[in-house]
Amino acid sequence: MSLNIISRGIISLFFVLILFSSCLALKPGAVKSGSNLFESFFVGEFGTQYFIKPLLFEDKKSSSDLQIDFTFRYKNKIDGNSTVNFGITDNQLFKSIKRLHFTNGNSSFECSNIKFLFNEKKGNSFYSRFTTEIELEKLKQLFSSTNWEINIEQNNLNRIFVLNKQTTKSIERLNENLFILF
Repeated sequence: MSLNIISRGIISLFFVLILFSSCLALKPGAVKSGSNLFESFFVGEFGTQYFIKPLLFEDKKSSSDLQIDFTFRYKNKIDGNSTVNFGITDNQLFKSIKRLHFTNGNSSFECSNIKFLFNEKKGNSFYSRFTTEIELEKLKQLFSSTNWEINIEQNNLNRIFVLNKQTTKSIERLNENLFILF
């Protein structure tokens, strides 16, 4: 009889451990999709908030690169703005950006209200971080094509960033897995 009680206890303990370990693997409120290209969070009456992880662009004329990410909310219709955060790695320090211009062959638009966030020194280069907003409708148009070009203007300096093969594939997957839902 005591052996029966011990075996029931071990089995019960085993099931509790399995249940507990499966709960640890979950991240409440977040769903990773599109090969970890974006995350989505349910925000109640505001719908769903999406975060598109940083996409890498390169300046073919220099060793500069640009990383850009997007955050927006969607519920039932395309409305509102998307926050656009971007960072430039360059041998030159950027403290202000006059203009951020997007083209993709189908559409073209620019952001002019660009706010400086911070600068960091990384080896022999600088990392300059900025934020701005674009209309969600324009963001959807931007992701409809993989022929992106991002032009950044700072005083007399002009940098043109283009996608690499990995970023092209990422944009295709984001269009197929995320923007198709809108």
